[in-house]
Amino acid sequence: MIKRRILELLLDNVQIPRRGRDGSGETRHMLHVSLVWPRMAIAHKTAAGVMILRDGVYRPDPESWTQRALFKEAVEGPFGVRVEVSEALSDTQWSEAVARLGNAVWTMAGTQIGGFAENPVTSLLWRAPFDALSRTATAAARKEPRLIAAGTLDMQCDEWPALQDKRLALTMRAPEDISRVSRRRVAGKLQSRRTTIIKSGETNGKTELLARVYR
Repeated sequence: MIKRRILELLLDNVQIPRRGRDGSGETRHMLHVSLVWPRMAIAHKTAAGVMILRDGVYRPDPESWTQRALFKEAVEGPFGVRVEVSEALSDTQWSEAVARLGNAVWTMAGTQIGGFAENPVTSLLWRAPFDALSRTATAAARKEPRLIAAGTLDMQCDEWPALQDKRLALTMRAPEDISRVSRRRVAGKLQSRRTTIIKSGETNGKTELLARVYR
């Protein structure tokens, strides 16, 4: 008989060294973390939020459980964890996404700009606007942000001891070629040059999670 366990999953850190822009400074990104087939008849559960990478790194407050919490879910048998990070968001993409949620969620959004969503339940709403960007009226935000890094980990916690933290490390890889476009004026004409900074399948950082089972 398959044993059902209660799994708590916390975000520890995200490290994405190559983001399609300069390696230093701050960039805003979407973060999706999904449980894949956590139990019978449940194909996936997803938490999503906005994070700011500072020099390619995001670390939520280690003293705040609510800032780090992703899931507290029943799991059974084999399942998977998938982490996805979007390319850097433009101001237009950010504004369009928030506008689609309406004023009722704007207050919540204001508390999230500095890091990952503080409420793991309301953070699920963040997936909707970015999945719908292709239907917005603003041309600059018409395309959903591409993924610059994704990682998957197969899991089975039937035999894990209860109430012991377990650190999980996911290698993040580029799902597609990531390039940077630079422009400069030559002889009075503006010229563009596209440079590939990471190829599809190459490693692009890591994500670390903390897992604990309660029974």
